[in-house]
Amino acid sequence: MVLDGSYAFLGGPQFSLNGGGEQPVGRLARGPDGSFYGVTAGYGAGDADYGEISTPPTIFRIKPGPGGGFTTLHRFADTQAQGGYLFGPSDGLVRGADGHYYGTTIGEIFRITADGTYSILHHFDPAGSEGFGGAALTLGRDGRLYGVTGGGAFGIFPNSLGGVIRVEADGQVTVLHRFTGAEGRALAIGNLLQARDGNFYGVTCCGGAAGAGSLFRITPAGDYTVLYAFPADQGGPKSPLVQGQDGDLYGSTQGYIDSEGEERAAGTVFRITAAGEVHTLHAFSVARGEDGIYPGGLVAGADGRIYGVARGGGRAGGGAVFRVDRDGRYEALYAFDGAHGAGPAASLLEVGGKLYGSTAGGGAHGAGTLFKLDPGMVTVKLAALATTVHAAPDAKAILAWTAARASACVAGGDWAGNRPASGVAAVPTPAIGTRVYTLTCTGLNESTTAHATVNVVP
Repeated sequence: MVLDGSYAFLGGPQFSLNGGGEQPVGRLARGPDGSFYGVTAGYGAGDADYGEISTPPTIFRIKPGPGGGFTTLHRFADTQAQGGYLFGPSDGLVRGADGHYYGTTIGEIFRITADGTYSILHHFDPAGSEGFGGAALTLGRDGRLYGVTGGGAFGIFPNSLGGVIRVEADGQVTVLHRFTGAEGRALAIGNLLQARDGNFYGVTCCGGAAGAGSLFRITPAGDYTVLYAFPADQGGPKSPLVQGQDGDLYGSTQGYIDSEGEERAAGTVFRITAAGEVHTLHAFSVARGEDGIYPGGLVAGADGRIYGVARGGGRAGGGAVFRVDRDGRYEALYAFDGAHGAGPAASLLEVGGKLYGSTAGGGAHGAGTLFKLDPGMVTVKLAALATTVHAAPDAKAILAWTAARASACVAGGDWAGNRPASGVAAVPTPAIGTRVYTLTCTGLNESTTAHATVNVVP
């Protein structure tokens, strides 16, 4: 695996507008010019006098390659005055339908433009019932933003257990659902996923039937359903859900420590089907620490696998990047050694088969890194130009495909033979019924299979 530690955060009290920040958190957002936008948590956030110590939280932009570089767009010099309630952003940004970037702190929803113009769109009222911010927002297909709020923590926002919100372009907030203790409650631990069915899916960290949180579905109109209550012996969910190419949802749990302070689990990666069946794909263990421990930061790869990070353990002790398939085949891809970062926790971003992410510590200055990892991902796309074909002696299905990083491709199912890395083929389909076509392409270290279906009708 090839890792490029493309930027090491400077950290420390000597903050500069073109080189600083400390402890990057949250998933990166990618702009149309290839730039990445993100946030740092800073150091000392949460101390009443933190403004006098160490590094404040920031919003940054980094453009890889020649002519690029790192730019601090905004720094939260006084988070309390800016609605942060002594906390800066704790999760990443999302690019809105208008091309601007949106995020949250404990006390606000904000917008920042690509050139650094910062605006507060909404203040969360500590005495209100909306809850508090902190989780990344999600851009819905309707162009509006959706998110999860937290409640019942930090000694503030006592009148809410959190909920699900919708945010208009002008900052108007509508609470779609308020959590109850029986359903779980949120500490704003992750953004929502809008799945292919149009509904939003998310997790709560606490409460629920077993006290370990729950997995839920909510429609854009606010119809809310608990799909799964996490058992206490797994620990609660740790990161947002992702949807795989198979349509199932994938997530992770954080493990737990028993009442005597003994660690009983180090987290899991799980898959949940549309029918609500939950399958543990990989269980992490301190005794097997070379796999990594405390997983999260999942992303669905273009090769059909799920990629993620483990914030601790690994062969070098600084955490790991891993992948796992739907059947539980697990592989640790990269081990952080401190020099190139340590403690990855934010969700990965996949672009063109490469993974982008951050570590909260390590690097040249000990203040975290941004990294790019090339896992050698083999990607395959197979599509039928028409999914319905009328039966006839000369009827044919037209299939088109492309594969990247593949040395060989083999057709299967209702067609056969070796195929080039890209092409179009007319495949005879004389009989009525459903035809399933597969294409398996193999690269240096892995193979990936894509599927296409054609219905042959009278």
